[in-house]
Amino acid sequence: MCIRDSFYHSFYVTVFYTAVAVILKLLCGLGLALLLTQNFRGRSIVRTICIIPWGLPLFVVAIIFWWFFDYHLGLANQLLSRFFHTRLSWLGPELALWSVIITNVWKGIPFFMVNFLGALQTIPRQLYDAAAIDGASAWNKFRHVTLPGIKYVVLVVCLLSTIWTFGEFDTVFFLTRGGPGYVTFIIPILIYYHAFSRFDLGIASTVSVLTVPLFIALIALILRGLKQE
Repeated sequence: MCIRDSFYHSFYVTVFYTAVAVILKLLCGLGLALLLTQNFRGRSIVRTICIIPWGLPLFVVAIIFWWFFDYHLGLANQLLSRFFHTRLSWLGPELALWSVIITNVWKGIPFFMVNFLGALQTIPRQLYDAAAIDGASAWNKFRHVTLPGIKYVVLVVCLLSTIWTFGEFDTVFFLTRGGPGYVTFIIPILIYYHAFSRFDLGIASTVSVLTVPLFIALIALILRGLKQE
């Protein structure tokens, strides 16, 4: 694969990986935050457990999921074998990218959850009471009270996560090293490959520079969102 084709392929894989991971982290983080705003026994314990993945180093998370996705001994296939009598090649060509996405999502959900929890607690309770008096359903309360109250936090958190996910190297490198083949060959892996495997610093530098405008655009969006807030 020539450098132009490998760059286009890596860019596509990176954008897909980033977009899907950020959307899943947004949905799961918001769902957990809404759940943990409710009063129930053991809520503080559940909150503590949910934050644990965010505190683990990336290489530790990668090792945990490398074992979790192992074909013979991994917990994922042990459960599938017990209940569905099948096994999946989680780190094979068909599922490797999705396995990396699952790992990134598991690691990143607490960041979304904590920020959304803080934002939800700033919404005045009187707004929900007024909506209830007007006969608003749970969906309408969420749509017209909750979302407007946290929209700026959602914007900033999603954009920050997009930047971090787009540039993340550790998880993919430890799990798949960009393989099998070029299935998970994201931009950071492409740069690493040319810089430290082929020792072609010129190409590595060029690829790095080509990604700079995207990061500048994302940073500009963050600053614009903060200004509007």
